[in-house]
Amino acid sequence: MRRWQTPLLLLFIILIIVSFINFKTLYKTQNNKLEEREHHKTPVPTYQPNHGNEENIKTQNDIKELIRLAKSSELKLDEQTNLIQEQAAKIDKIETGLQETRSSQNIETPNSTYKECAHVQIKDVPQIVERTNASKVPVEFYNLRFQNNYLDDFKFVHLESDVCSGVKNEKFIIFVVITDTTENAKATREVLRETWAGVKTHSDWTIRTVYLMGSTNDTHRMASIADESKKYGDIIQASCGDAYRDMSLKVMMALKWVEKYCANAKYVFRGTHDIVFHFGRFFEKINELSKITTESDNVFWGCPSTNMNIIHHGDKKFEKWAQDSPVVWESKQYPTYLGGSGFLMNLQAVRSVNRLYCRTPITWPDDTHMGAFIELLGVPPRGEKLYCQWIQFERLRPNVIIVHINQSKLKILLPMMEKVWKTLNN
Repeated sequence: MRRWQTPLLLLFIILIIVSFINFKTLYKTQNNKLEEREHHKTPVPTYQPNHGNEENIKTQNDIKELIRLAKSSELKLDEQTNLIQEQAAKIDKIETGLQETRSSQNIETPNSTYKECAHVQIKDVPQIVERTNASKVPVEFYNLRFQNNYLDDFKFVHLESDVCSGVKNEKFIIFVVITDTTENAKATREVLRETWAGVKTHSDWTIRTVYLMGSTNDTHRMASIADESKKYGDIIQASCGDAYRDMSLKVMMALKWVEKYCANAKYVFRGTHDIVFHFGRFFEKINELSKITTESDNVFWGCPSTNMNIIHHGDKKFEKWAQDSPVVWESKQYPTYLGGSGFLMNLQAVRSVNRLYCRTPITWPDDTHMGAFIELLGVPPRGEKLYCQWIQFERLRPNVIIVHINQSKLKILLPMMEKVWKTLNN
């Protein structure tokens, strides 16, 4: 055997021995844990463990071994240094990755049934009604021939997957506020946390609130959102766009998050960041709704809008709400839909809609898009139009439940939100 081969052979033998010892130790540790769980009658976790720490420890042991071998082998000094530096770089990379994921482990709720679009076949879509001549929804929605696998490419930048995990109450509602990354929106969220979004229980219901937004190329704004997420633990940020016309994608990501990470909620309320509730009336209606519906029903509740004209591009007065759709809507009017300021769904409706997203055209505005799903499912939306009120400076109507404050100036909007909250809930 040549002289230079001796230390390499020695190193190879030592690594085999170390690997065997590590495997034996790991097996013994896992066996002890299983025996301990059996003794205490605790279930074995169903989630996948984070292997970053094991890899980190193994890498550090490799460094120690290389240092020891370097003293007794005939490796050149520069080769020893390079190997040690490579292993140290691995540790830095591992620790960086662990720090990025430590705040929110990607653990779905046990009863999650979410399917990526790539795996959603026509047989997975809930039963839809037969299209009639009176339908206002394009036939492309009914034939389910779209395969929107690209929706799977949108991921979560900030996840907060443990928001719902500790809630055991069956009367559990999650509010998902659709917001954005601007400084004005951040100021609005601060007011929400001090008003209705800060309420954790009401009328025997457990309440959680999260804020969903898209992403931007503005690194300052992204850093600000990261700080806000770390501070409050209520930010759900998706990798889709963050503009007003990205609302359909943001709502899609909101419902995806709910089914994956908050499937223990009975209801989800999707709302905008400029609304205020009368919580007493709201939960009174929700309790009534719970008595007349079941978990297997597709439930949609809010403020229905009927016979609303479709706005097309070129209408300068209403260009803001001009429709975007990959298919032609021959009807002049939208199907009945629930106003975009806010509406409520049960988890069965969330599951149904998530499947329909994968097999139907993605259309904007998002509330009228949801109206198409409501028609397909054949479930008339529940609620009353009078439950909602848009205001600028008008007086509040009696019995109003959801107030949408139509103010673009922050110095007017924020005080109004606080005032309306106190007026409705004191």
